[in-house]
Amino acid sequence: MLGARYVLEGSVRKAGNRVRVTGQLIDATTGHHLWAERYDRVLEDLFAIQDELTDGIVGALEATAMRAERERARRKPPGNLDAWDAGLRGWWHFQRFTREDFAAAMPLFRRSLELDASGASPHAGIAMVRLCEALFLWTEKPRDALAEAMTSARAALAADPLESASYAALGFVLAVTGRHDEALAMCSKGIELNPSLAFGYHVLCVTRICLGEPEAAIKAVETAIRISPNDVVLPVWLSLLSTGHYLTRNYEKAAEVASLAVQRGPSHPLGWRSLASALGQLGRLDEAREALEQFLARVPGFTSEQAARSLLPFRDEAVFQHWLEGLRKAGWEG
Repeated sequence: MLGARYVLEGSVRKAGNRVRVTGQLIDATTGHHLWAERYDRVLEDLFAIQDELTDGIVGALEATAMRAERERARRKPPGNLDAWDAGLRGWWHFQRFTREDFAAAMPLFRRSLELDASGASPHAGIAMVRLCEALFLWTEKPRDALAEAMTSARAALAADPLESASYAALGFVLAVTGRHDEALAMCSKGIELNPSLAFGYHVLCVTRICLGEPEAAIKAVETAIRISPNDVVLPVWLSLLSTGHYLTRNYEKAAEVASLAVQRGPSHPLGWRSLASALGQLGRLDEAREALEQFLARVPGFTSEQAARSLLPFRDEAVFQHWLEGLRKAGWEG
């Protein structure tokens, strides 16, 4: 009746000093349940509980609704795509995280901008595709890809200065190009604008890793996972979490988390890289070599220290060498 595509329902029940909050998201066009969750908390600090639940519910709903929208756009005939649908379809391909899907995403983002030049999201999508292509050497001209990523990220921010994801996208490009302090400012601004922005904490984690601050990186990515525990990019977050534990020299935990990453997203290269490193440090060399082979099959250009520096540009050389140590023990010859 109101024209809403999604409806959030919920309830609150209290028993003694405990409270239970339930919520569910319904697709109003089909009646299907897209998401449901229950939160049980002790009533010690009501305002803290309110903030925690707000962040968690908003983050979960954002990821769930966007996933449903991208799937809806994917099913539409290409000739019927408007700017919104083309952009969503581009993000659907991006989040599959393969070289072929990146190639499919680019014309969709460009088509979205042709239909509506004011959109920030397609610019951010182009930035992220080109950034990842440069990182994984899925392009013959990684420097050109990085330059386009920077231009597109700045264009996203110019298109909508209040779009939190645009700050995170620009922060990501800045972090990868070694401008860590600027990256930190950008992702912090994105989180300030939207404290439920899981992507903002993703970028904050990457920046903290590059700065050699693994404890802060772990905290950041754990926040992203708490906000959106079923996110399609969860394998990437688990890979980053594994890297954080690796850098604290907790190799057992790093291997455990990396194993979860490859289970959840076997096509994602980062989980295999993290697993190979952790297993190499643990002396489980046969398993480490297998994981390394899986990683190199997905990132065949990762053959030298120079290539490694492009993936995570650490500020501290000793941290960078430690990051490579596990891979070398696994058999990497770069």
